[in-house]
Amino acid sequence: MQIKLISHSPLETVKIGKKISKFLQKGDIIGLSGNLGAGKTTLIKGIARGLGVDEKQYVRSPSFVLAHQYEGKMPVYHMDLYRLSPKQTRDLGYEEYIFGEGVCIIEWFEKMDKAPTQEWLHINLQLLKNGEHRKITVKGKNRYKKLLNELAKYDT
Repeated sequence: MQIKLISHSPLETVKIGKKISKFLQKGDIIGLSGNLGAGKTTLIKGIARGLGVDEKQYVRSPSFVLAHQYEGKMPVYHMDLYRLSPKQTRDLGYEEYIFGEGVCIIEWFEKMDKAPTQEWLHINLQLLKNGEHRKITVKGKNRYKKLLNELAKYDT
């Protein structure tokens, strides 16, 4: 199942992230894809804030360190695979995050050597022609159906 949303601003992208966070639980994996500047980190900021990550914890892309951990109601593991090849992701040790005690969010998910064996939520962000709006496509199955149904009601 998939739904498509249009975000008209970064603030709205953060609000969509907060909405998504209401349905997340320990062990969830979110794979993000989209070009540079598409809003992946902005969406993660909303998810993190929705999971209780304090404003004092600056949510930023971990492009040069590969991963950040934020503390909220549960840990939020934020990974960025932009600089890695699929072969390099095998040696990364990402399993400790994926099978950790929190929610794992992976930017550039398509660079993973292979997708995790458990269910995961895939979110693709696409910058639209005007440069300000984004199309956000969210795909999931089984336990994510409730989230998708709620997002489908989201007024964009």
